[in-house]
Amino acid sequence: YRSHFPCRVTLVAATNPCPCGWHGDPERLCSCSESIRKRYWAKLSGPLLDRLDLQVVMRRPNSDELAAPYRRSHQEPEGESTSKVAMRVKQARQRMAERNPAGCSNGELASARLSEVIKLSDAALALWEGALNQRQLSARAGERLLRVAQTICDLDGKEQIGPSAIAEALTFRSFDQLTS
Repeated sequence: YRSHFPCRVTLVAATNPCPCGWHGDPERLCSCSESIRKRYWAKLSGPLLDRLDLQVVMRRPNSDELAAPYRRSHQEPEGESTSKVAMRVKQARQRMAERNPAGCSNGELASARLSEVIKLSDAALALWEGALNQRQLSARAGERLLRVAQTICDLDGKEQIGPSAIAEALTFRSFDQLTS
């Protein structure tokens, strides 16, 4: 596809948790049965989900959360500032460009080169292998998990993938349990 697109194509997808849209909501009741929810999620094939690097469940914000940016308070916003995050991203991209062949991102790295480029601690390797077995992940999903873990390390300025990066990357594979 590279000959048709000068840049990497990014796929963003969204879905409801069930046909009625309320499964898991703390304030509204879902009207779907377990079998209806399973049938709904079965429509999302494993190979499609394998191609999504980050799978995150989003919950409906409550009214306080929605109104917070409009309140006239002098409180400092929580978390890192946008400029600090931008600097970390710039530094992470620099690390990728120096480490990866042809300066490609972790997501663009050829599968054959992945094992040459990333460094896993023994504990991280054991956690990754356990996740592959427990969640019955495909080879593609397992590699994507490593790519995300490497990106987490790049953002944190770490040279080696540790178990905490694997654990964090696993939190971005929310749908594995729903489809297996």
